[in-house]
Amino acid sequence: MRNISSHSILLASSTLSTQVPMINTSDYDRQKELKLFDDTKAGVKGLVDRGVTKIPRIFITPSDGRITKPVSDDVDIAIPVIDIEGVDKDVSVRKRIVEEIRDASETWGFFLLLNHDIPQNVMDEIINTVRRFHEQPQELKAEYYTRDRLKKVGFNSNYDLYEAPATNWRDTFFAKMDSDYLDPETLPVVCRYSSFFLLFFPECTANNHLTHIDVTTSVGYILTSCM
Repeated sequence: MRNISSHSILLASSTLSTQVPMINTSDYDRQKELKLFDDTKAGVKGLVDRGVTKIPRIFITPSDGRITKPVSDDVDIAIPVIDIEGVDKDVSVRKRIVEEIRDASETWGFFLLLNHDIPQNVMDEIINTVRRFHEQPQELKAEYYTRDRLKKVGFNSNYDLYEAPATNWRDTFFAKMDSDYLDPETLPVVCRYSSFFLLFFPECTANNHLTHIDVTTSVGYILTSCM
């Protein structure tokens, strides 16, 4: 098996569903339950903090939308690994990397990046910053709860909460940057002095590493255990 350096990043490009038992929907008012969940402004972690012991129906994928392929028992399956060294120096290398990312996204849904030049301490701080936000008191998080896509900073569980056939079991903290500077005052206090936002993010945009798209977004998930 290929050795993976600790200086690497695992990226997910899609959300995969899993099979669950059939449920009785005859008395199920999905829109009502979504509204009750939405009004708490507490997200998935709020459910867990209140002691939920059973996954609510809004998170269960309808039977006609579930994955039917059997789970593989192949123990030798390896996560796609993509080395992006030289991506900004050689057109042919860039093309090869883009193709590898496209293939991994289409066939796996996630992949591991090597030689991305993000320091280990910055990656650790990213995780710690997201954790600090999600683990702070609910009344402080609620101030940032939104599904308004025009907001630069906020958190929610799902942007498409009322449209998706099933709600994703996750909470998402996001920060959008549409210029070369992100005012720390717009961030939650627990994230305000993160080395990622103050040092790495401005450096990336200043060097045109990320500004090939109109808006650069940093997203941090928390996937909370339900049991």
